[in-house]
Amino acid sequence: MKKQRAGLSALTLEQRFARELPVIDSMGQLIFDPIFAQKNHTTPCCEMFHIIKGRVRLILGNSRVEAVAGDTLLIPTERLHRDEFEPGQRLEVFMVFFSWSAERDYFAYVNNARLQRLPPAMKVEVGRMFNHLRMDRLAEDDDVHRLLVRSRVLTLLMFLLQECIRGRHNRERHQRQLSGLQRRQSLMFRAKAFLEAHFHEPLALNDIARVLKVSPFYLSHVFSKESDFSLFSYLTALRMNRAKDLLAQGALNVAEVANAMGYDNSHYFAKIFRQHFGHAPISTVNTALDPFARRAKEYPK
Repeated sequence: MKKQRAGLSALTLEQRFARELPVIDSMGQLIFDPIFAQKNHTTPCCEMFHIIKGRVRLILGNSRVEAVAGDTLLIPTERLHRDEFEPGQRLEVFMVFFSWSAERDYFAYVNNARLQRLPPAMKVEVGRMFNHLRMDRLAEDDDVHRLLVRSRVLTLLMFLLQECIRGRHNRERHQRQLSGLQRRQSLMFRAKAFLEAHFHEPLALNDIARVLKVSPFYLSHVFSKESDFSLFSYLTALRMNRAKDLLAQGALNVAEVANAMGYDNSHYFAKIFRQHFGHAPISTVNTALDPFARRAKEYPK
């Protein structure tokens, strides 16, 4: 029954996209004016552009997408956006402005983040399609030619749709194929990498779990199950070892080191340090600054 419903939904979607060809408002190769990098703006139709030379950061709502030569970006009708690029940089693109009754359905499946994940071979194929459009501009403009161009744009849009859906299905299939152990190990690796990069920040379990896109309970459970220590034991060890190194350098006092490790309270930091190493953090500073202790370390044993 589920398959039947899915098939009907896909058929309806196919009929929706086949009902009407996109209407091309204009298209052509152009060099972006730096004003587009400075101001938010909208267009009364869809924008699709393929980057020929340069790189751009597209700010579209809450999303930010970095794109380089060979990438393709889409912007829905009347969506406020900004195309950021370096003022001295030449940003050359092939741009297509079009209107399409199926736009709303289309953008439910296709977005710029998914377009960025297209395999390199598929991006090359997209580039070839844009080259056809570029050549079409040089042909004689008549009804048949305009119909051909509209058909090419629809073919390009359908190719992007196909690859976005295929990529999503491949990722879903890959996730299903991963065993429970592999998923847990992957989560452990990502969690450790995150902690090693952000141990100096104030961190809560909910914050870490949100970044890793799992529930706090599942993250805590997996970390404890796959190792001999809890997530926060691992975080504390990272902080204490780094704190010991900083104190040994003698450049920072205890309060400064505590703050650098993400602790607001230096007394609490000192308590944790003592529990971890068996002595107060100040003794490490004294040892580092004591010339006799330092000289003794330099003598050969």
